[in-house]
This record gives sequence, C-alpha cells and structure tokens, in this order.
Amino acid sequence: MLEEHIVSKMWFTGSGTSRTFNQVIDNSQIELVIGTDSHRKGRKGRVFATAICLPGDIKGRRYFWSRRTVSRKDVPNIFTQIYMETLQSIEVAEALCERGALIPSDITIHIDCSPEDSKYKSSVAAKTVANLVKGYGYEAIIKPKEITTTSNFPWAASGIADKHAR
Repeated sequence: MLEEHIVSKMWFTGSGTSRTFNQVIDNSQIELVIGTDSHRKGRKGRVFATAICLPGDIKGRRYFWSRRTVSRKDVPNIFTQIYMETLQSIEVAEALCERGALIPSDITIHIDCSPEDSKYKSSVAAKTVANLVKGYGYEAIIKPKEITTTSNFPWAASGIADKHAR
C-alpha cells in the first residue's frame, strides 16, 4: 500500500526542519490542502513530492512535505503519472482521517492536471482523478481554463509540491 511508503517517510517543514508524520498531525488545523507533483529523476526514476498545507496561507509559508522516488518503468504514461500523484494525495488524506485528525470535508486535494477539454497532455486524466477524489469525500481542485483567483488554482500541487519534486 502506498500509504506505508509516504506516511512512514520523514516529513519536513517549509524551512527544512524534519518531522514525523505524527508531528505533522499534531500541527493539523481545522482544514488542510494536500497536493502532489512529480518530476523525472535522471533516466530511471521519478520523484513524487506531497505537500500538506495549513489553511489561510496561500503563499506556502506553513506546510509540510515529503517525497519518494519510484522507477520510471512504474510510470509508463501521463495518465498513470497523474493518477499516482492523485492517489498519493488521497492516501495521505486518508491517513490523516484514520488517525482522527480530520474528516474528509476538512481536506481539499489539489491536482496538477489541466481541465478535460484543454490541449495539454495531463487533461486525459482530469475527469477520472477529479471523480476519484470526490468519491473519497474530498474537494478536488484542478487547473482551471482561466485563472481568476488563487482559490481556483491547485497551488499546493503546482507550486509547493512541484518545488520539492525537482
């Protein structure tokens, strides 16, 4: 199960201080935003980074992050990549809920994915991953056709997690 991998990993604050997952839970608020992004690492790996962002801080000053590397052969295409990113965010959210820290309506999951009708490659997964997140009871935010506010942009995945996946 993926949860064992990401939850058991060391987590870090935005300033780089290490934390355990239980310490991250201790810092949990009334609501959280979770996002995951990934990037290639050399010829054989792909780094997935997940960010847990505290509420009211869209500039990303209060967050925790962790990452893991998987073989590129396990991520054969863009659909699988977006699906794995989304699943990792869901599993972190589920771990928070299972430990009694939050309930699904307290968590928003940001997905680094273009909308279904866009020209970008990631759009092939948009409907599937958004429905997957909603099926677990979380709010899903994907990239909008037009950015009007930060509330309709998946900044936790496209900004914070992206920074730590590189």
